[in-house]
Amino acid sequence: MGAYISAHVVIDAKYDIKLCDYQFTQMVGKRNFGYFGFSIHPDDLPDFKAAADSLQYGENKELVFHLLMADESYQSVAARLYYATESEAQRGIISVRLFNLEVLDSYVSETEEKILELSTYLTLTGGFTFSYDKTTDYLVIEDLTSGSEMELYSGTLQDWKAHVEEFEMSKEAGKNLEDMYVHLQNGKDKFATHISFGKPKKGTITMLSPEMLKYSFFVSGKHVAVDNKDMVYGFISLEGAKGRQPASMQNVQEMDTAFDVLNKKGITDFAKTKIGTKMGQLVYLCIVDIDNFKNVNDIYGHLYGDEVIRGIINIMKLAVDDRGIVGRIGGDEFMIILDRGMNYEEARKILQLLRANVEWAYGPEKKNIGVTVSIGCAEYPDNADNYQDLFAIADKMLYRAKEKGKNRYIIYEPEIHGDVLHKNTDKKGLPAVNSQEGVTNKEGFAMKFNELLVEKKTLSFSVAVQRIGRIFGLDEVDLFKAPDDLYSVWEKEPDGKPKNAQFALEKRCQDAFDENNRLVIDTIRNVEGFYPMLYEYMQERNIHVMLVYRCVFKEGGYCLFIKKRESSRKWAHEDVILLTLLAHMMDMELNYRV
Repeated sequence: MGAYISAHVVIDAKYDIKLCDYQFTQMVGKRNFGYFGFSIHPDDLPDFKAAADSLQYGENKELVFHLLMADESYQSVAARLYYATESEAQRGIISVRLFNLEVLDSYVSETEEKILELSTYLTLTGGFTFSYDKTTDYLVIEDLTSGSEMELYSGTLQDWKAHVEEFEMSKEAGKNLEDMYVHLQNGKDKFATHISFGKPKKGTITMLSPEMLKYSFFVSGKHVAVDNKDMVYGFISLEGAKGRQPASMQNVQEMDTAFDVLNKKGITDFAKTKIGTKMGQLVYLCIVDIDNFKNVNDIYGHLYGDEVIRGIINIMKLAVDDRGIVGRIGGDEFMIILDRGMNYEEARKILQLLRANVEWAYGPEKKNIGVTVSIGCAEYPDNADNYQDLFAIADKMLYRAKEKGKNRYIIYEPEIHGDVLHKNTDKKGLPAVNSQEGVTNKEGFAMKFNELLVEKKTLSFSVAVQRIGRIFGLDEVDLFKAPDDLYSVWEKEPDGKPKNAQFALEKRCQDAFDENNRLVIDTIRNVEGFYPMLYEYMQERNIHVMLVYRCVFKEGGYCLFIKKRESSRKWAHEDVILLTLLAHMMDMELNYRV
């Protein structure tokens, strides 16, 4: 169905399709016209017919059934049946409105995740959100830093100006405020500026604490059209209140004064010191590069470019807080040192928050002028025991993040990314495969697999399936010569339960294999109700995720790649491709050897 959530089809009393919209044609593919019952799962067809046959003019019948999609899979849809007109009721012409529940659920999940991500950011900004309706001249400022909404101001912009005049501010601060008012009332795109209030005049009541008034605020907004309204949305973040920085006089001399962060020498010295003194504790070195930043300077000029850099630095400080240090090592390149002994998951959340917040504040815009960040990260002491190697690994991960499309972070993992420093390779420069101490990556292993298993025959099937399981983070790998003839198996934690592939003989399951002879199952919930034998097998053995390869040589067989832990992620596309390739090579060699 693609991204379509709803569709409309009109049927007659015999359930033949008389009319349908474009969305429906995309749902069911070539089955656009003809008997509508062919598109309904046989088990659900009686219920549909009962609802259609008992439908009365003026009422709606609602039911859920499985619809056969263009890709030959069945997906759950909610349907509403009704007669559009009295004339159509007399002729038995029924309108059927369809809602794809799986796509709708995916949209809801993505929206909920985005809302959670955004609300998490807002609670950490140390500032506020605002909205301004240009049509009604209505401004609302809210504080979300405590995790709950608290309205600081609501009223006209004119009243806000009068309120702000009660503060003792400098001429420069007043000018910045006037510029902000112009942007709010007359601007057409996004804007960014700095404002500060100074001390409140005697007798003035303010909800801002004296501590907050010591700092300036970074204001970023964007004009958007919403429901025929001309709106401005944005956030106001507190500058200087968060983000730990060294306080010694020596480090003050190593500051990038233009952006209020450590300069290259300062952050490098800090990193070397921490790596040399944090024995036994984890230290993460992260390199951050602003994507597409040249576009900002070319289109808006260097002054606005500097404002963007300051805004992103502020976001980095807020994400890192007191768990690390931010430094600038180049024009639009930065280094972050996370040195508070955090674990992998804590470091990942910081980078996730940082990436998401930059995208939210400055992300892809019209005319391709938006910016994001790419981040590469490495860990001391597990990845490297010295600064030079640690920096080199993080830089390699940054390069990979750029290669994979930018706007992402990659934390180095040896089992995934391999020996990027090439300290443990064979004579051909490929990752070592047989070395117990060597670091092996997925791509490198796949490249060597055919040579070792098929050509040189120095790799046994038992070792092959074991290495595949460990490298790809699986819980079990099974290789069958026939559905009930297990040839080789590797289990991370043996469960002692019978193993077979009898489920693959089920007609529906056979039809589910794609043109590459594989069946990709991202969650056991996807097979429930559709493939009874497969569902029973997965449920009995506590399997949540599985990739099945159907062998094609001689009598055939099956390779099962199994994960027994529930995951919210689908199979990675690269993993599916590589596992299919490895299974094909094992299939070929299995039929040559036996």
